[in-house]
Amino acid sequence: MKSKPLSRADRIKLSKLRQNIDAIDLEIVRLLNKRALNALKTGMIKKKAGAGVYDPAREHQVFARVQKLSRGPLNPAAVRSIYRSIISACRARQK
Repeated sequence: MKSKPLSRADRIKLSKLRQNIDAIDLEIVRLLNKRALNALKTGMIKKKAGAGVYDPAREHQVFARVQKLSRGPLNPAAVRSIYRSIISACRARQK
């Protein structure tokens, strides 16, 4: 089934929404890099103390906190999955 073309008003709304998404993505990337920098600094302190990079208790705390912070529309499992990737990337940089 072929979709019908969008009205001019809907095309304008869609364009504005995409601009908003692009601006949000810019902020997300900026914040991800800021988080990664803090994770690198954390890793340096751990290394100096002879501690391992992987801290399952801390990761559990982060998952629980961010899942509680999310008010939707993403469900807690989706938030956990996103943070699992973020933490994994940051942990890889700490090594």
